[in-house]
Amino acid sequence: MPMPREYTIIMRDLVENEVLDSKEVLFNLLNWMPEDDVYEFSQDEYAVAVNAEYKAKYDVEEDVEED
Repeated sequence: MPMPREYTIIMRDLVENEVLDSKEVLFNLLNWMPEDDVYEFSQDEYAVAVNAEYKAKYDVEEDVEED
């Protein structure tokens, strides 16, 4: 049986009411989550932006000088 989302509702309310800082909550959750979950979430919700940023950051092609 899945756990009710009571704490999710509380956290969202606290962010919405500016009791908690949304940026701080986001960074803490991302740091807390396993990388596999962050990857899955990024592909489900934000694939275009995340994949473009990944390509720009990690798929850097080195310039090779030809003789």
